[in-house]
Amino acid sequence: MTPSDPNSARRRHSDDDPIARTGGTHRRIQGLGTGYFDPATLPRTARPHRYREDPAEETGQLRPVRRLPEFEERSLPPRPKPPVRRPAARPVTVAQPEPPVSRSSMRLAERPRRRRTPWQWYAMPLALIATVLVIVGLDRFPNDAGRLASSAESRAQVGQGGVGQGAPPVVNPPSPAPVAMPKANPELPDGDPIPISGSGQFQIVPGTSPKAGSGRVYRYTVEIESGAAISEKDATEFGASVQDTLSSPRSWIGGGLFSVQRVASGYSDFQVTLVSQGTADQVCGGGSIKYPVSCYLGQNRVYINAARWVRGAGAFKGDLNAYRQYAINHEVGHRFGNNHQICAGPGRPAPVMMQQTLSVSNDELADVTGNIGQGLVVPHNGAVCTANSWPYP
Repeated sequence: MTPSDPNSARRRHSDDDPIARTGGTHRRIQGLGTGYFDPATLPRTARPHRYREDPAEETGQLRPVRRLPEFEERSLPPRPKPPVRRPAARPVTVAQPEPPVSRSSMRLAERPRRRRTPWQWYAMPLALIATVLVIVGLDRFPNDAGRLASSAESRAQVGQGGVGQGAPPVVNPPSPAPVAMPKANPELPDGDPIPISGSGQFQIVPGTSPKAGSGRVYRYTVEIESGAAISEKDATEFGASVQDTLSSPRSWIGGGLFSVQRVASGYSDFQVTLVSQGTADQVCGGGSIKYPVSCYLGQNRVYINAARWVRGAGAFKGDLNAYRQYAINHEVGHRFGNNHQICAGPGRPAPVMMQQTLSVSNDELADVTGNIGQGLVVPHNGAVCTANSWPYP
């Protein structure tokens, strides 16, 4: 007997319904019972591959259909379990004991790292540059380097008693001989002995000359101080020098205003007298100038200092004859009414009325005289002239 399905009468049948066409399937499936069941409830893989047509479809009754030879009940093989992977055994390591830590290393580890200051960035380049400069200097000046090394070595030997051990003795170079400093222009140069003192009395040196020049005639005598240790020869030379100087066209007669003539007796317009240093200091010095000088005091007597006559003056640089000509022209120029003058410009010939016995520099002359009793103010303008003996050179 075939049991009937109470729900089969209610199901609508159509050509597209597989259940209506097959009328159900009787099969055994693993895990399920045996009986009549709806094939639509089966999974797709379990459905039959092919359905047979049965005339009983029209009646709507379901009946078992023999199974097709192509269909065989198969059971799916069990899924293999994945192999269990065990981690490889790790080698057993024995922990080594840590070395003891010193307190200093602990302090260093705990100490914070210092930051580099800006000057440290420049210290190394500067030290490198200094080293290069020292090496270059030794290469460029090997003699100096060797001399410095030898001197340092000799000092080391002396400090260690090397002199007594056969080292060469240290010989100090001889000190240079003292150089005599040149005297200032106002000072009296060194030279022959000079007459120091006299009697204060004067005597005429014999000798005459023709008139020299044109214009008014000025007669003069040549005299020396008695007792001043002036020899007859020196007196004669003094007379000849005065006569030759005043008769020269470069002297005062060169201006054409007057003429001069030497006489040995009678009236004379002025006297040119050679006196000792003591008499000249007493007459000409007057306490204002501390250097030996000659002078004219307005009593028609010209005083020529014997100290200057013998040794001259520094401004003339040893030219004694030129200084003697200057001394005669300068002092006789006062007799002719001329006053002191100053240097007119650097390098120019000094005026004969400049006090060249003291200096040919305006600055030095102003310091020496102090502008006292000179009849003019000497400026500090740096002008230095050259020595000159003549009014009309």
